[in-house]
This record gives sequence, C-alpha cells and structure tokens, in this order.
Amino acid sequence: MDLDLVKWVGASGREHEFWVYRLNQSFDEIAAVFLFVKVIDSATSEIVYVNQTNRMDLVGSNPIADEIINDYKPTEMHILINNELSERKGLMADILLKYNPVGNRRS
Repeated sequence: MDLDLVKWVGASGREHEFWVYRLNQSFDEIAAVFLFVKVIDSATSEIVYVNQTNRMDLVGSNPIADEIINDYKPTEMHILINNELSERKGLMADILLKYNPVGNRRS
C-alpha cells in the first residue's frame, strides 16, 4: 500500500480524503469510492474516472476499468473506503458534479 493521502474538493465544497494506490494494486473485499487519476506534473492531477463499489477486489478485473486505463492513461488510483452505499453514491455524485471526468462521459 502506498501511504499518500490526498484531498479532493467536491462540488459541495466539502473535502474528501483519498489514499493513493498504484493502478495494479490488489485489494481485499472492501467497499469504496475510487478515482482513476492522471498526474500531469507535481502540481497538477486530473480525475479521469470516478466510481464506487462494494468489492474493490473485483475492480481490476472489470473490462470497463481496462478500457478507461487504456483510453485515458491514468497513473494512479485514489481510494476512499466507506461501507455505506448511500454515502458512497453521494460522494461519487459530489466528485462527478465538480470534475466531470472524461471517463464518466462515455456512452
């Protein structure tokens, strides 16, 4: 596990703290909101995709995740662990409204 903690501010103005992981990180069966993030330079990062799941251990084997990684070349994954589905959905919506990630605009 990588130990960096980063904050993303949602459309609500609320700060959300995410742990930074490698893209190929394997996980246990945990529930979380996850971001695929592309680091542009030391001061700039861009969220390319946001989603939530109750099974982080399955994200790496998801074909949509593979497409997002291949198409938009994120460099890391940010994870906020949360067991409550309604909270995960609210947090995801907050991030989506502010950043409108390119991977979430796919049809």
